[in-house]
Amino acid sequence: MKKILIVDDEKEFAAAFAEFLELHGYAAAWAPEVGRALEQVDAFQPDLVTLDLELGAQADQNGIDFLGALRKKPAYKDLPVLVISGTGGTHDYFQVMELGAGDYVIKPIDFRQILEKIERLTPGVSGRKIPAAGGWEERLVGKSKVMLNLARTIYQAAQAGSDTLILGETGTGKGLVAKTYHRLSSRKTGPFYRIDCTRIPPNLFETEIFGCAPGGHSQAFQEKKGMIEEAPQGIIFLDEIGEMPLEQQSKWLTLLETKRYTRVGENRERELTSIILSATNCDLYAMVQAGRFRKDLYYRLCNTIILNPPLRDHAEDLPELTEHFIRKYNSERGTRIEGAEPEVLEGFKTLPWEGNVRQLMQVIEIGLKQAHSRLTWADVRAALTPPSLGGETAGRGPKSPIPPDMPYAEFKEKVLLALKRDFFIYHLEKHQWNVTRAAQALGFAHRQQLRQFMEQLQIEKPK
Repeated sequence: MKKILIVDDEKEFAAAFAEFLELHGYAAAWAPEVGRALEQVDAFQPDLVTLDLELGAQADQNGIDFLGALRKKPAYKDLPVLVISGTGGTHDYFQVMELGAGDYVIKPIDFRQILEKIERLTPGVSGRKIPAAGGWEERLVGKSKVMLNLARTIYQAAQAGSDTLILGETGTGKGLVAKTYHRLSSRKTGPFYRIDCTRIPPNLFETEIFGCAPGGHSQAFQEKKGMIEEAPQGIIFLDEIGEMPLEQQSKWLTLLETKRYTRVGENRERELTSIILSATNCDLYAMVQAGRFRKDLYYRLCNTIILNPPLRDHAEDLPELTEHFIRKYNSERGTRIEGAEPEVLEGFKTLPWEGNVRQLMQVIEIGLKQAHSRLTWADVRAALTPPSLGGETAGRGPKSPIPPDMPYAEFKEKVLLALKRDFFIYHLEKHQWNVTRAAQALGFAHRQQLRQFMEQLQIEKPK
């Protein structure tokens, strides 16, 4: 009979869960706090531990403390642990997974769901290598299910060590996902090297990426090492793979399939020892249909995919993200901004965040330059619509205040439209009404996205 130790401070939950386990042929024991749990591990010798991460407000130690102490005991370094959390976020997820947790589930839970995970974790799951814990200079932030699913996907891909495609809109943090993969993978002690496809001229792409032998082309007077040689036994991060010239895509496909390549002007094959991560904000399938991306490369890239969600899909993480960026800038600038006023978080919930987390970070950074002890909506509004609120601006006429004598929902909609209009006009004016440059600064993939907003908001270039 398999034995399960339930570490949870909620007695009623533990009793009900123990009864459920016993009905399904398991022996169960319970411990409400860390000290008792460590004693029970020695006395009960469980086959698996279910671990509540929080263990109550009165507890001196939490589930992470228990897991850390457990892994210091050689006899239990491979004991399966199923973590259960009601409030934990991505940081907690990575922390417990690095300490060797077998899986991580979010409350409220279904006992049958837990039973399935126990059955998966207990049959012969021994000898699992536990990755060492590491520090985090920058990290994924959020407690939403969307972000925890992202964290789980990154962790699984990194443990598999597979070449991976990262998809996401501009500003969602695809580079951070790639760095997180690196930190969680077996290559974490190796180099991480980013290649930005948008910065390589098409006529030099093959030379820059794969390298060149002396005399490989008319300007090649000496040996040139390729970018893909910069991360031996590490990670190559190919950013914006959708911008790769079509004529070079077959050679990249060969590299992915064989892990071998040749420099320009050279016959000798070389071996690539790096894992390759690729990222794009483009719709690669649409590019395949349009003949701008190879179908065989597309399907090869799609073997392992990480979908990085837009901010609108996890807006419940806005408070934690805001706090995270305030701490970041306090650390960088030596300031002491205590946090954001509630009005800021309420205002953030009404915004569309087309530029995603990058836009949020920029808004907070600009707002903090105005802030004193706390970030206020006035600081943020200045960041969203600098510096033309209240006056007359070319292309829109005099500013008219919105009358407050209307239902709140209607008022909020009008305020949001006014803010969005001011925001886009500011950036268009900043770039002398060059739509392409303004769209790039806003993080849009195509200028047509900005054109659509201009039409919706009736924004016209002044004559």
